[in-house]
Amino acid sequence: EIPLFAILISAMENVLLTIISANPYDKPTARHVFRESFKILSLIAFPIFFLLLTAGPEAFSIIFNNKYNASLPVFLISIFIIPVRITHYGVILQCYGQSRKIALGSVLDILFSLLLMFILYPVMGTPGVALAIVVSTYLQAWFYTWQSAKTMKLGTAGMLPGTFLIKFWLSLMALYGLLYWLKKYFNSTASLAIISAVTVVIIITGLARYWTFQRASAKK
Repeated sequence: EIPLFAILISAMENVLLTIISANPYDKPTARHVFRESFKILSLIAFPIFFLLLTAGPEAFSIIFNNKYNASLPVFLISIFIIPVRITHYGVILQCYGQSRKIALGSVLDILFSLLLMFILYPVMGTPGVALAIVVSTYLQAWFYTWQSAKTMKLGTAGMLPGTFLIKFWLSLMALYGLLYWLKKYFNSTASLAIISAVTVVIIITGLARYWTFQRASAKK
């Protein structure tokens, strides 16, 4: 786990709890702020994920002086947990008194991850343990979203800004794919610096555009 995302999700949880708990009967607003949380955190999480995926080997080489290259396969699998770290999935259930479903999701997450570890470790070794955790985390996120949708009497897709997330993801995939191809023209240090700089610009620009759009919408 990257501590940054734990901090961001905790902050988002506090914001969502404050807004939704103020008027729990206003389900349209609860759904809206829940969907917006995906947009805000994805503007940070998605670019960082692609940064680490594209420039992970360079980061290991430069920052750790090639001391931990053996752990690179585990790292490259583990970072796939980042794209799902874009909201606090249990906040709707928490606000509407569904603590049993939150507990059930946690138990299922633990049991499923342990089951996958026993299956994948003999086949893949340590990377299999990382993959088990990633897969179980995605399943837990889906379970909480599904249960939240049932609480709100909506379809699961109705809880997600699907069009925004897909377009943003595909745009980043194309951009970072180009950056990955261009790496062969630069050394490791230059590649890491360029991709990191592009990531910072994307995050700052994305957040600035989001808040500008929100202020413009609020004035209307």
